[in-house]
Amino acid sequence: MIVLIISHPLSHDSFINYLRKNEIDFIILNSGKKTESTIDSIEVNQEIKCDLNNYKEVSSLCSELHNKFGFDIVLSHRDFTQYLAELISNHLSLPSRDLNSIKVLTHKYFMKHHFQKNGIKTAHFECMDLSLDFEKECERIESQIPYPFVIKPCNAVFSVGVVRVNNRDEFRKAYPKTKRVALLTQSFSRPETDKNYILIESYIHGKEFNLDGFSINGKWHPLMLSEKYPDLHGPRFQENALVFHNKEINKEFNDIANNLIDSLALPNSPFHIEIRQEYQTGELYVVEAAPRLSGMGETIECMINAASSFDLYQFFLRQRVQEPNLRLNVDYLSGSLEYEFVTGNGGTITAFDGLDTITQTRGFSKYRLFKSPGDYIAPSEYNFESVAIFYFSIENLESAMNVIELIDQNFKVIYE
Repeated sequence: MIVLIISHPLSHDSFINYLRKNEIDFIILNSGKKTESTIDSIEVNQEIKCDLNNYKEVSSLCSELHNKFGFDIVLSHRDFTQYLAELISNHLSLPSRDLNSIKVLTHKYFMKHHFQKNGIKTAHFECMDLSLDFEKECERIESQIPYPFVIKPCNAVFSVGVVRVNNRDEFRKAYPKTKRVALLTQSFSRPETDKNYILIESYIHGKEFNLDGFSINGKWHPLMLSEKYPDLHGPRFQENALVFHNKEINKEFNDIANNLIDSLALPNSPFHIEIRQEYQTGELYVVEAAPRLSGMGETIECMINAASSFDLYQFFLRQRVQEPNLRLNVDYLSGSLEYEFVTGNGGTITAFDGLDTITQTRGFSKYRLFKSPGDYIAPSEYNFESVAIFYFSIENLESAMNVIELIDQNFKVIYE
């Protein structure tokens, strides 16, 4: 097998390492100045670059690469390039998924309208036109959605630019950053809308979950329901931890996934669904959904590996080549935890302390550093930077909280 991967940051290496370990060849096509090498000089298992916003350039290059290597599948783990990967799959006559469904799920403007049209419960929303006067648009929005509400770009990831505001003064202060994110970030599937709108949606006071799984022959097969910690109440919405501690998934969550799959033409696909449960009523609201593995594949793969021996990437690849009669059977031996260590402190990093204590703790599975000695972190009251991420197997929610406390007490970033 040989895989063409569209847009994959080399820092997220679990999928690439898996391919290498299993002797599966690949080419990574990332955005940038076009690689000057001739096709004849390009070898497997390397990164090449071109302008991913220029479909003519991308399709021409992929045709030349396909003629040389004979790809089996084209894929992407990123929202921005899911649609492009399917276009290239079609162009090369390789296994692909429904383009319209991919469009719907990779742009929040169209996603929310799709939820509304198909009776999938989501927070009440309005689209704010960035080309119109801010104060007039405020008045219109405020007449439809009471404060507090959440503002977000249509096309960003990792909760960048997503802010809860409680009044117009806070809205006025947060608006420029969210608008800037919307203007700077393009979605290949619908670039014409990226500079037109941001989303305004009702704030749902509750707990947030990730629901991951696959559609197989048009039926939902759950993989994992994980809880986000701490509870996300704003003003920003980036979680520090994911905890998988309950193997049983309530029917209400699975019903949401079934309804979503019934509304789309994606009978065989991974799904990552974010759901918020209101504290007072227990009602579930879909925040967003994506036709991909979560966290560039790395988050869900590491969570699965910490809790079972299931080979997630093997199943994913088998589904992408349209292998028939697949069955999703995961035998969990424990729960699992992902904990992202962030800092708002600033300075030049000289060292990390406490890693030995953490890696020798019961249940430790894996860690990855985002920063290195010599890197500079700008101090900020608001923007916290990720320094490291840790994965553990855990017995229950209490043991997960104990691990988080242990990491916070022992892991230190040393600055000059």
